[in-house]
Amino acid sequence: VIKHAPTAVEIEFKKSRTPGVQSYTVSYREEASRTMNRRNWIQIENVPGNEPGDRVRTRVSSLRPHTKYQLKVDSVTANFSSKDNASNPIVEFMTLETSPAATDRPLTVTSSSET
Repeated sequence: VIKHAPTAVEIEFKKSRTPGVQSYTVSYREEASRTMNRRNWIQIENVPGNEPGDRVRTRVSSLRPHTKYQLKVDSVTANFSSKDNASNPIVEFMTLETSPAATDRPLTVTSSSET
């Protein structure tokens, strides 16, 4: 994870060395779903892997502020997907908090002393 925001993160990962990789699938879930026995991963499919260089960047959005997530990346070829491969690492991250909302009216402070 290279950039954090309250509702999104930007990730970067090394391209797979597997020949014929056509795209990647980025899967993520709230960490709390793991403890609630939910194994449902949200998937972003067809993340292109054909850009120049040895790294891929993509954005994961529609996240909840100040929430822990787990994320994994799978490579996809014409004949094979590494989904559900136990050797694929899982990365944990937390989204940022949202900024406090501005108040509608000015704040007034008064001082009082007892004598």
